[in-house]
Amino acid sequence: MPPPAVPLAPIEVLERAARGEEVDAASVGGFVTAWIDGVASDAQMAAWCGMVCAGGLEAAGVVEMARALLSSGQRLELGPLGPVGSVRGSGAVGDSVPLVVTPLAAALGVRVAATAEPGVGHTGGLLDKLAAIPGFTADLPLDRFVRQVRDVGVAVSGAAATLAPADARLLALRDQTGTLRGAALVAA
Repeated sequence: MPPPAVPLAPIEVLERAARGEEVDAASVGGFVTAWIDGVASDAQMAAWCGMVCAGGLEAAGVVEMARALLSSGQRLELGPLGPVGSVRGSGAVGDSVPLVVTPLAAALGVRVAATAEPGVGHTGGLLDKLAAIPGFTADLPLDRFVRQVRDVGVAVSGAAATLAPADARLLALRDQTGTLRGAALVAA
């Protein structure tokens, strides 16, 4: 078995993507990690997002991008609670999927632990919709969030600063650069 590929340097990732060449999954993960660690700049990440929006990204690259974003923060282990899921909307105009799927999944016995962001671009996000409900609390501390998932079966809260903070940082960058609609970026 050959040794794993050594990830490309951030500038090599950008040059390869600019030429329309495939970037291996390890290099995608390495690039995102370099950005999280401050080795790659926001300008480089913005360029990467633009190229991904224009040319797409292989599934393995999406997985590695998601892994890098997840590893940027604290992880919650909710498996002992039973079947657990999360719901994430696309943020598109009229996106009401999380409002329907979340209680439906909970009613079927799946504990739903969902974090959400306020709306970006011109649309209101899930948190904006839920904030219209009197008494809704958007910023649950992590211990209360986990307790609510365990006891009630569902919790939706603003993304805690300690859970995948790079995801919120990337979302803000994508909002500023017009790359919110890239399917691979949404999936990651």
